[in-house]
Amino acid sequence: MTKAINKQPDICPLFKADPISQPFNLEAVLTDLNQLCEEIVERVGTIQHYILYPHRVFKQRAWNIKITGEKSTTYLLLNIGGYYQFINDMNAIRLSMNVKDDVDAFWLAYAIADKLNIQPTIPNGIFGGKE
Repeated sequence: MTKAINKQPDICPLFKADPISQPFNLEAVLTDLNQLCEEIVERVGTIQHYILYPHRVFKQRAWNIKITGEKSTTYLLLNIGGYYQFINDMNAIRLSMNVKDDVDAFWLAYAIADKLNIQPTIPNGIFGGKE
């Protein structure tokens, strides 16, 4: 059985990130956020590590999120595509979705971590330290 989600891309930002810190209205993405977190927990079990790694491949930017649990590890790729599009294929080995920009990627990554009740980290040794 294939879990396919077909939604039209949305070019609006997910998060209204003004210079003044205030709570976000997650109504627009709450269904997607809940569905994604359920899929992650189903794949990995109890979450142990949630590692963020923003990167570039040529001119394309993306955020790789490695999520490790007691059962397994899964990956979520947030592609910076200029629009929001939820995951098309929940059966893919690496979950992949598009977000408008790095601000949306940052806050979505943290919203997922908050929903999963885990503190995001960066890879050990990334700044020259030992792993």
